[in-house]
Amino acid sequence: MLGSAYNLGNQVSIMTGGSGKGSGQQGTINYGKVVDVKLDDSRPFLDEKGNELPVGSIKYTSLDYKGIVRGAVKTALPLSLGIKQLPVKNEIVSLIPGPSSEVQSSTSDKRLYYKDIVNLWGSPNHNALPDPGYNKSKYLGLGFQELSTINPLFPFPGDTLLEGRQGQSIRLGGSLSVLNPIVDKTNNGFPYIIISNGQIQTTNGIDYIVENINEDPNSLYFLSNHKVPLKAANTKRASYTSPPKLAQEYKGNQAVLNGGRIYINAKEESVLLSAKDSVGLNANTLNFDGKEYACLDADKIYIGAKARESSAGIAEPAILGNQLGNFLSVMLDALQNIGQAMKTAEAQYGGPIATINTEGYCVVDTCNVLRGLVNQIKSKKVYIE
Repeated sequence: MLGSAYNLGNQVSIMTGGSGKGSGQQGTINYGKVVDVKLDDSRPFLDEKGNELPVGSIKYTSLDYKGIVRGAVKTALPLSLGIKQLPVKNEIVSLIPGPSSEVQSSTSDKRLYYKDIVNLWGSPNHNALPDPGYNKSKYLGLGFQELSTINPLFPFPGDTLLEGRQGQSIRLGGSLSVLNPIVDKTNNGFPYIIISNGQIQTTNGIDYIVENINEDPNSLYFLSNHKVPLKAANTKRASYTSPPKLAQEYKGNQAVLNGGRIYINAKEESVLLSAKDSVGLNANTLNFDGKEYACLDADKIYIGAKARESSAGIAEPAILGNQLGNFLSVMLDALQNIGQAMKTAEAQYGGPIATINTEGYCVVDTCNVLRGLVNQIKSKKVYIE
């Protein structure tokens, strides 16, 4: 085994190799205190043989019984490929021997891998063990901010929890608990997933907490038969004859996204919203901007909540611009003909009729002015069937 670390407590026996019935080689899980973590390629990070180590590797040292760093600095690689939890400086990690990259040429060539961070303090933020007289500004390493108000989550029976150092979390659950706000006897055993980015504000990082969709900065809830106590930012639904249930009233299969701002962007194609019943949008303002055109289609299109009340005689149909223009043109032609006749009207016994002739000139002039306005009443941007 490449080096060793001080064993905090009893060593744990594990099988580290061998083949065949009854064979196997006894090894131990050891522990080391992290002194450095490779996060980039900006500086050399070499193992005991002088080989450059990959990003995610650590340098560690052993401890004495007082927790003080002792002995030479050694190195270890992350054991897991897909999921890595990088330790910070002065945290204690478990170390497991395994085959090295030279296993094809020498099966006996071993190296150490780190697996878990020891949960010394029960804090999601960090579990570092500082040396006596440590420098608080540097003991966690450069770039890592210690946060004293990041709290652990209450676990419910059978939960799978993933907790980040800055208050992010994923909960895979479904079991009943007196502290679980969304599970009761009617939906015990139904699965849900809660993804939360940020926590409620607390005065310490010790107390266990439960996700709060209204106070957590961002949340995504995947539910199968649950209610979520979301307080909607806007509840106006006047466009509905029968409004849908509010978020805190609906119980069933649903996904609920809540955040300070939600921005959806399709950089290559389209954003498509589809629903069996309805798509409801409500806000202080609704703004639709189309570069080429905006098209709204339905069997009936109502503008204004009262427009649906056609049986009460309130609804007013929209006017077709071209048809109205044709109608007005015909009417103006008729009026102009009447005006022309009035301009030359004479009395029965000969001679013009001044008052009628004067009004005729006015009718003709007015028709000419109105004829020029017929096209101006038509919108250049809004078209209806």
